[in-house]
Amino acid sequence: MGKALKEWLRALIGALAILFIINLFVSTTTVVNTSMVPTLLEKDMLLLSKVSPIQRGDIVTFHSDLIITESDRQGLDPLKRLFVRVGQPKILIKRVIGLPGEQVDIQDGKVYIDGHLLDESIYLDVETMGDLHLDRIPDDQFFLMGDNRAFSMDSRSSSVGLVEKKDITGKAVLRYFPLSRLSFFKEVYP
Repeated sequence: MGKALKEWLRALIGALAILFIINLFVSTTTVVNTSMVPTLLEKDMLLLSKVSPIQRGDIVTFHSDLIITESDRQGLDPLKRLFVRVGQPKILIKRVIGLPGEQVDIQDGKVYIDGHLLDESIYLDVETMGDLHLDRIPDDQFFLMGDNRAFSMDSRSSSVGLVEKKDITGKAVLRYFPLSRLSFFKEVYP
């Protein structure tokens, strides 16, 4: 093997090792639905942290029990279609509302956590549809909802339900595309 080839292979192995290490901590996603409008729009591209702690107000992606259909697949751009198969579990994106151990109530269009009104005015300007009472969120599970409450399939639905911590794949930290909407996601409830 020539010296130049050995150097090229070392550089390639080094680059792959760096990519592997980065992939342990961050990933990316593209928004493909309207359940988080107005906060996120279709085709927004996000950088996700895989290691950040999950707090109320965070936007997270997670594996769901819903399955990707041919219609879902056709809605993706051609490059993404190469990596998505019909029948795979859908990865959804929602906002963390209820934390483990908390009680969640939805009444008269408002959300209450442990009996206290949750101020969602920072990210929401609509009422939450439906009434719901959840005595206690089990350990390592979260209650998630989309910001587009009228058109979001989320923890209010038995099709999604509570989301286990192990199913959360990342926390949105940065919208990097489109550049006109470039922004970091700040803590909503410090």
